[in-house]
Amino acid sequence: MYGLSITELVKKGQSYYSLVLAVAKRARDIVEDANDNGEQLTEKPVSQAIEEFSKGIYKYHVPQKKLKECEVESETFGE
Repeated sequence: MYGLSITELVKKGQSYYSLVLAVAKRARDIVEDANDNGEQLTEKPVSQAIEEFSKGIYKYHVPQKKLKECEVESETFGE
């Protein structure tokens, strides 16, 4: 994992923020799974999550939402 660049993990058209959120969520899942199974982590969960994303074990996807168009009515004040 050492020497891994964040630009290697960010998909084209995606933001760094999306990657950070995905890694953080995976790291929380790793900690939760370890606690549920009574295991002690030997590696930091964020490092483990980054490694899993770099190896392609986990992938992140950000859905493209279309914003709803809203109508703006112009109002005249003082008339």
